[in-house]
Amino acid sequence: MIIDCFSAMELEFGSVLFLSLLFQMIISINYLHLQYSIIGHFFSQNEGYHWEGITSLYPILLGMTMMKCSSCDGDSFAFRQLLLMMIPHIHNVSIPNILGLVVGYLFGRMDYWKMNAKKVQKWEEEGWLRYLATRPHYVAIVNSNVYKMEVKQDDEIV
Repeated sequence: MIIDCFSAMELEFGSVLFLSLLFQMIISINYLHLQYSIIGHFFSQNEGYHWEGITSLYPILLGMTMMKCSSCDGDSFAFRQLLLMMIPHIHNVSIPNILGLVVGYLFGRMDYWKMNAKKVQKWEEEGWLRYLATRPHYVAIVNSNVYKMEVKQDDEIV
């Protein structure tokens, strides 16, 4: 499920945007979890807080699904998918999963995942991403669904 979801999101955003989003989301969720652990240890003096790590990509997947749900173009299918992903964890709520949902919601509401498509396209054609852009499974920014929608909206305005 994770591989399929990540592939779909890479087609949605393009490889560069997806990788930068994945990296930023991993850093954000892990940093917030580290802060939670430090505060929990400070107030309770319980060493167990230091061993509560994020052991899977599940909080990241929850965050990316929540980001899709909370962005302007989120659809009801993504929301149903999020609910199905949450059902197994209703009785076992974990802090990493909650942080994933919060970070995903904030990224979606702020349109944090958007980048300047022309800048990314320049990187792919002549910059440091030129070698990576020649790989067989690479999704160029101009082939992403987000870029196609932006171009379509620009054509309608003119």
